[in-house]
Formats: sequence, structure tokens, C-alpha cells
Amino acid sequence: MAAIDTALSIRTPHGQTLASTLCLPAGGDQATAPLPGVLLCQGLSGVRNLVLPQVAHTLAEAGIATLRFDYAGFGESSGDRGWIDPEARILDATVAFESLAAHPAVDRGRLGIYGHSYGGPVAVCVAAQDPRIRAVVSVSGPG
Repeated sequence: MAAIDTALSIRTPHGQTLASTLCLPAGGDQATAPLPGVLLCQGLSGVRNLVLPQVAHTLAEAGIATLRFDYAGFGESSGDRGWIDPEARILDATVAFESLAAHPAVDRGRLGIYGHSYGGPVAVCVAAQDPRIRAVVSVSGPG
């Protein structure tokens, strides 16, 4: 099954814009059966188009919607460049998760979060704060 990527812009409470990509499985009856959704959090690079597209497309093949995003100040997102602020990354991921959870193609009862490398601790923190997140995966995260 192929995947369909759609570019989205997400506004943060601080007025920044997070560039993001929603990935949905191609085909199937999405109108009658909302999909499980997973937020994908990038590592130190802070950009959505390294490693995560492959993860998104693999999950799409399994019938799972994903949202990946550039942290504020990284990639195509607005914000001050060059700062790696863990609390700001958690806020960005929380805002992105809200966008995923609100999407009409996504089942609000089947939500998860995935963090790659430095995104692992971000994913764990967001999951610890939001009981709607039913699964959390941290891959190659620092200890």
C-alpha cells in the first residue's frame, strides 16, 4: 500500500509555525474507519525529512496515519535558529500531537508517539503528560 504525504502548517502558542507532514495510507476506506495515529519526533537534527519519512511510509503500509514536523527554528519551521531547548521541543511536540489527534482521519482512541534519537526523550515526556497516548516508542534515545 502506498502512502500519501500532505504538507501542513501548525501554529504554536508562541506564534511560530511548525512545518509538518501528514502521512496517510493510500486507498482504503478512510471515511468510515478512522486510522490509528502516531506522532513522529525527530532527533537532534530537528527536521522531519531525515529518517522519519521511511518510518511514516512503513507505518502507512500497516494502516497507520503519522504526523512528522520540524521543531521551531529548524528546517522549514519559523523561530530562532540554532537553539536546542528540550522544553521548547516538548512544547512543539505537544502542539503537533494536538494537531494529529484533531485530524478527522485519525481515531482519537488509538494514538501513539515515536521518538528517534534525541526525539526519544521528547516522546516519553509528551506521553507522560497526555493520557490519550496509548503507546510510546523511543528508538536510539540517549539515557
